[in-house]
Amino acid sequence: MNYNTGYNRNYGNYPYGDYKENSALIFPVKYLDTRLHAKERVHAVIINENARVYRFEQFTGN
Repeated sequence: MNYNTGYNRNYGNYPYGDYKENSALIFPVKYLDTRLHAKERVHAVIINENARVYRFEQFTGN
């Protein structure tokens, strides 16, 4: 990976402080489902209009 973009910036650091951990969202959300944290990382599978959502932490590699 090449970080030589011509800008004086450390691309190895996350630039948004504690955004990943706090509850605030940058953009408004029309429908908020409170069953999971608003920033929970998930993988969705949709088959024949049926959806199933899996938390990333469910994938252990075993």
